[in-house]
Amino acid sequence: MQKKIENIQGLRGVAISFIVIAHLLAMEIKYGHGDRLLSDFVYIICGSGLDLFFVVSGMVMVMVTRGLFQRPAEIAQFFYNRLSRIYPLYWIFSLPVLAIYLARPEMVNASQGHQVNILESFLLLPQNILPLLAVGWALIHVVYFYCGFTLLMFAPEKQLTNLLILWILLVVSGSLVHEHLELIKPTATIRLITHPFISEFIAGCIVARFIQKGMKSHGLAAVALGIVLLLAASFLFSSASLGRAPKMWLRVAMYGIPWAIAAYGAVTIEATSTIVLPKFLRFIGDASYSIYLSHVLVISAIGRLWAMFFIPGKMDNMFVLIVMACAALSVGITSYLVIERPISSIFKRAGTKLFRFANPTAHAG
Repeated sequence: MQKKIENIQGLRGVAISFIVIAHLLAMEIKYGHGDRLLSDFVYIICGSGLDLFFVVSGMVMVMVTRGLFQRPAEIAQFFYNRLSRIYPLYWIFSLPVLAIYLARPEMVNASQGHQVNILESFLLLPQNILPLLAVGWALIHVVYFYCGFTLLMFAPEKQLTNLLILWILLVVSGSLVHEHLELIKPTATIRLITHPFISEFIAGCIVARFIQKGMKSHGLAAVALGIVLLLAASFLFSSASLGRAPKMWLRVAMYGIPWAIAAYGAVTIEATSTIVLPKFLRFIGDASYSIYLSHVLVISAIGRLWAMFFIPGKMDNMFVLIVMACAALSVGITSYLVIERPISSIFKRAGTKLFRFANPTAHAG
């Protein structure tokens, strides 16, 4: 069994913390009566949290599938385990939003004319608008990556790196065709499979492959280099007034590459020394999925209350932002302990029984 890598959980903690901060800035702009504590530079930096999640997801997929390639029963169980970690909790948080939409449709997806594709939202299928639970848009990329990687597992494991490189080349060429040459009218599915985000998952996979092959040196330097590149790129982007977030391949260059380098360093440091990220950060990483699904709902509710009151100055901003952050973490951690962990345990046990019954010889011994 793959040994749990503590710094992977710590990186997840960093990622979700960045995402929460980025959305706090969005709430401050929307409900803060014109006052600002958080700058666009903070948003640009913290906007990279999701990219770190994608890189880490790619690393984890390679690490936990070692030795499972070309073993159909184990591949099927692995795929089941991945999806059972995603869908049940996502549905639990989507149902209240569905209830609100059915009762008060004007309160959901206001930025897109209150349009919702309910079936596509619940199945996390490609779509041209945000899902019912808006943060689900990132999960659509995650599910697609899981599907694509699972297919690669039917090939020999020694060919994985070559297949990953081929995959990223196809993404780049596909993106070039429909984004720049405009030869094909892109559908939601085409945009998904050629989106630059998939390259960040693949970058994480390739980093993990390097580590598996024994590349475990200069970890501290890699972490420092990744952070410096992230800060420098964000500063230049902010100084050039190009907006509050980079897009497409520029985003991959600004966020994905530095985080891939830093993630390599963090895992390498743990493998070659006793240095691990703080325990509280690793615990937040454990709860990161629950926090991700719930945090926008929590801070939006507080934001609506904030909008009812106007207090001159920035003191109310500081107070409300702290309350939002604490509430988002508290609700997410409670969800993790009370809902996510028990549900994950139930589905994992059910999967073990199901696949043992379906493939008794695969579990013998």
